[in-house]
Amino acid sequence: MEDASGSAWRAWAKRAAAWSAPALFSALETYTFSRGMPEPPALWRVLAGQMPAWYVWLPLTPWLARLAAREPLSPRVRARCSCTWRRAWAWGPSSRVCTR
Repeated sequence: MEDASGSAWRAWAKRAAAWSAPALFSALETYTFSRGMPEPPALWRVLAGQMPAWYVWLPLTPWLARLAAREPLSPRVRARCSCTWRRAWAWGPSSRVCTR
């Protein structure tokens, strides 16, 4: 039988793999568009600049999954549910990016 640390490690690895896909796509998109610049940045610099922003979501994923299970968004959103999601957005790391 598997111990708790093994299953926790496996869950963390799955989340890391899931967030690696959009992180890599974002970095490659930035790198592709920067190729038209007079001095395009090195690929490693683009990866180092783009990927950490996506990995911020790794520790937040379980919390967001619990929030989504407790307060699901549906076509008829209740006021309490809407307020909960607004507070989550305001306190999350995306609020710093989106409000600039």
